[in-house]
Amino acid sequence: MNEVLTDDFFPWQYIAAAPFNVGRLPDWVSFEEGGTIGVGCVAAAAALYDGLAIPWPPKTPQNVKDGSLTSLTDHRPWIIVWGASCVTGMMAIQLAKQSGLRILAVAGLQNASELHSLGADKVLDRYKPKEAIVEARNFPVSLGIDCVGQETATYVAQALQPGGRLAYLVKKPDSAVANERKVSATDILIKKFHEDENYGRALVDFISDALSSRTLRPVRHEVAKGELNGFGEALDQLKNQEVSGRKLVVRFE
Repeated sequence: MNEVLTDDFFPWQYIAAAPFNVGRLPDWVSFEEGGTIGVGCVAAAAALYDGLAIPWPPKTPQNVKDGSLTSLTDHRPWIIVWGASCVTGMMAIQLAKQSGLRILAVAGLQNASELHSLGADKVLDRYKPKEAIVEARNFPVSLGIDCVGQETATYVAQALQPGGRLAYLVKKPDSAVANERKVSATDILIKKFHEDENYGRALVDFISDALSSRTLRPVRHEVAKGELNGFGEALDQLKNQEVSGRKLVVRFE
């Protein structure tokens, strides 16, 4: 892989983009940190505000401190995010918190501290799915996002209350399980961000404002070694599922 990543492979110096899909990073966010926002944040917003039809956060930022919203009561609804330590999951936690939800995050427990800092109210062990399902049903939870695949989307469908709603990033849950639980499932339409100018502009403006007010922050990142030549190694890390709780960033110079 490294052998083909030459100047001929990446010849461009400029990238064209629709103006309503472009925002400005505030001074406190580096370009490497900005590289963690992009698609993950767009997918998280699409899951919440389009797929699950959750109201957009208020323009006045909520009082978020130490992973909890102190301005709202304990009657806030719950949402479960399965695959919470991927970038989309970590962005979904932050956005859901701003929309007044309580968050059950399902991930490796080694990332629990980071997920709590982003706004997760409780972190459940991804390696114990049956226990996570049982615990989620006790809350109860009627909203869910899956960021992993069909197996975990099915876990989310099992965890939700009858009549619950699920947005999935990769594959839909097992139809028999979803029907039995009376859970409606919808895929996450990222392309709407590029095709619907009003939606795309509104999302960019929201993200820009949230970054400026620091109610949204970039996730942890790691710069790939070797700059462009490290691209192949970075892909191998992703393929081998060695990346969790952070974003790999390749620097081009």
